[in-house]
Amino acid sequence: MDKGKTIGKRYCLSGLILVTLLLFISSMAYSGEEKATLTGRLALIGNEPFTRLICRLEGNLKAERPGAVQLEGELLAELLKLQGARVLLEGYQTGKLSEYRLPIFTVTAYQLLAVNGSQPIVGVLHKTKDRLVLETGEGKRYFLSGSFSAMVEEYVGGKLWLSGEVKQGLFSWLTGKYELTPDAFGVIREPEVGEG
Repeated sequence: MDKGKTIGKRYCLSGLILVTLLLFISSMAYSGEEKATLTGRLALIGNEPFTRLICRLEGNLKAERPGAVQLEGELLAELLKLQGARVLLEGYQTGKLSEYRLPIFTVTAYQLLAVNGSQPIVGVLHKTKDRLVLETGEGKRYFLSGSFSAMVEEYVGGKLWLSGEVKQGLFSWLTGKYELTPDAFGVIREPEVGEG
């Protein structure tokens, strides 16, 4: 009788492992999402109202046409404002082709690498006392100076990229505070109503 219970437990355990394995395999096959990163330049193709944002790839991506992918996802509105920029994109291929016969890539995160050959600093613009500060996602704060900084003041609360001369103090590595004299900027996301 004990031998029968042991055999029954073995079959039950084997069956449970098999069911778990099948569920895991089917969930992987169903999602079809393979995380990927790619680097390239953003461009708009097509004619209004049928324009689409693509990324002309620099690296390799498993795709039928590895030269470009069409982008989609929640970050598309921000990426549309970065046309011509060099970016690093994170996301996944959907396995579908767009109306332009390009693989569709859903963007889940991105990093702005270069705008017009310069490496920009990306952050949210704030005003503290009488100074404008660009605060990055990594916690660095760039205090703006120079006459050009007055041009960005209307975008307090928005997400911007800025390029220019960066000066660091003796303890900038510790405090995360830097001085930035901007020479170019772009608005990635407008400030929300009521901010600023």
